[in-house]
Amino acid sequence: MGLVASFSIADPDITIQTKIEDVLEEKFIAPMLLIPFVENAFKHGISLKGQSWIKITLYFAQDKLYYDIYNSTHQKQEHDPEKDKSGIGLENVKQRLALLYPQKHDLVIRETSEEFFVHLTLQL
Repeated sequence: MGLVASFSIADPDITIQTKIEDVLEEKFIAPMLLIPFVENAFKHGISLKGQSWIKITLYFAQDKLYYDIYNSTHQKQEHDPEKDKSGIGLENVKQRLALLYPQKHDLVIRETSEEFFVHLTLQL
């Protein structure tokens, strides 16, 4: 188990933390399965007008992959063309999980006024 990725950015109002541990066994997951969660975190979690953060953790233990993403949330501006629209990214991921990992996954999504949280567990 070792830290694979860690980086920071220069803006003091934006914090991005990653903790991704090595998997010592040869394990595979469906391609592009985790990307929509990261895309959403950047799309909805970063604002140049307020304190923003994204925290990503990924690790493997006892034949399970654990993936957590926390990100800040921000009020959408009135002139934002996507203000009242919901994307299809999370719905697509839920459908893919149901098809590819039936009874072998647990997806928890929670949102508060300040933070969005995703926890995914995959039985491999």
